[in-house]
Amino acid sequence: MSQAQLNIGIFGHYGNQNLGDEATIEAVVQNLRQRLPEARLYGFSVVPSDTSQRYNIPAYGIRYTPPKPLSSEQSIALEKAKRNARRQILRTSLKRFSVLGFALKAVWRISQECKFLWVSYRRLKGFRLLLIAGSNQFLDNFGGTWGFPYTLLKWSLLAKLVGAKLVFASVGAGPLESPLSRFLVRTALRFSDHTSFRDAASKHLIETSGFRDRGDVFPDLAHALLVQASPPHTPKSRLPVVGINPMPVYDPRYWCLPETEKYQSYVGRLAAFVSALLQEGYPVRFFNTMPKDENVIHDVLASLAPDVKPLTDGVTRLSRSVAELMATYASFDLVVATRFHGILLSLLAERPVLGICYHRKSRDLLIEAGEGDYAVELESFTLEDLMSRFKALEANRFAELSKIRKKNAEYRTALHRQFDLIAAKLNA
Repeated sequence: MSQAQLNIGIFGHYGNQNLGDEATIEAVVQNLRQRLPEARLYGFSVVPSDTSQRYNIPAYGIRYTPPKPLSSEQSIALEKAKRNARRQILRTSLKRFSVLGFALKAVWRISQECKFLWVSYRRLKGFRLLLIAGSNQFLDNFGGTWGFPYTLLKWSLLAKLVGAKLVFASVGAGPLESPLSRFLVRTALRFSDHTSFRDAASKHLIETSGFRDRGDVFPDLAHALLVQASPPHTPKSRLPVVGINPMPVYDPRYWCLPETEKYQSYVGRLAAFVSALLQEGYPVRFFNTMPKDENVIHDVLASLAPDVKPLTDGVTRLSRSVAELMATYASFDLVVATRFHGILLSLLAERPVLGICYHRKSRDLLIEAGEGDYAVELESFTLEDLMSRFKALEANRFAELSKIRKKNAEYRTALHRQFDLIAAKLNA
C-alpha cells in the first residue's frame, strides 16, 4: 500500500493543555512526518478540538462525551430549565422506583457507549497504525479502572478489529492499584505489535501485573522533540536566572486524592525557598507547563516573605504551546521543577534542573540522566536540603550541562531507532 493511503492514528490522554503531554505528541508528529511524509495523521485525544488546532490534523475523541449545549445564552437557560424540570420528575419517580431508575440509567450509559464504539470502529477502518503515544498511560489513580485502563483496552480491540497495527511506544506506568485495572492493561498489551516502556520501573510494574511476553525500554518520546537548545545566557560572574515550575500536587482543585495540609506544606516550603533566593539576589521566574499550575504560582507568591514581595513584579512566564514553553526555558540558567515533564524538558532544553519529586518516575528520570544528586522528595524536603542541592547545582552547572548534552544525544539516537522500527512495522 502506498504512503498516500497511510492513515495513522496518534492516540493518548492528551488535549487538556498539559504541555508535557503535548511535547510528546509534537515529537511523534515531527518524527512520523520525517519518515512517512505522505502519511495522513489523525489525533485521538480527550479534547479533539484542541488537538486539531495544535497540529492541523483531523482529531477525534477517545471517550463518549455528551453533546455541548447551544451557544445562545437564552437557549441555554431554557434548556437548563427543561432539564431541571425533567430531573425533578425523574427524582420523584426514582424515590419510588430506585432499582428501576438505576437500571434505566445503566442501560442508557451502555447504549451511548455502544454507539460511541460503533462510530469509532467506522472511523478507524482503513487505518494502518494506531500509535499509543507515550506519557503515563498505564494508571488508575485519575479516573479509576474505567478511565485509562478501559479506554486503552477498547481502542486496542478496535485497532485489531479493523486490521491496524497497534503500537505502545515509550509508555509510562503507575500507579496501577486495582486488579481489574491490571487485567485490562495486560489484555490490551496482548494485542500490541510493538511495546516499549519509558523506564525500567514501568516495565517491571507491568511485568508483575502478569504481562511477561515482550517489551523494551526506550526513553520518553518527548526526548525526540526537535528543538534548538539555546546556550546559557548568564556569564559565570553573575547570578543565574532561576526558573521555578510548581505543580498542584494534593491541591483540592486538581489532584485525584486531595490533601489540603500536604498541599499547603508544599506551597509553604517552596515559598520559603523562593524567598531565600530573592533575598540573595537571584532573578526568579515562575513558569507553568499546564494552566492548573497557575493556581500554585498564585499561592506561592501569596506565601512569600513580606520583604521580598516587592521583588516579584513580572516574575511569571505563562505558556499555552510547546513552542512558547521551550522559548521560556531559553530565558533560564537553572530550573527547579516539580512536574515530570517540567524536569524532562529542562534537560531537553539543556538547562540543569533540581527536581522536587512527587512520584518515583521523576527521581528515576534524574538518576537515568546522571543527575540523581539533584532530586528531593516532595513530601519530605526541607528548605536547608533544597538550598544545599541548589547551591551544588549552581556550582557544578557547567559540568552538569556537559553530561546533559551527552545524555540527550543518546536519547535521540535511541528514539530515532524506535521510530525507524515503528515505520518498518507498516511494511512488514
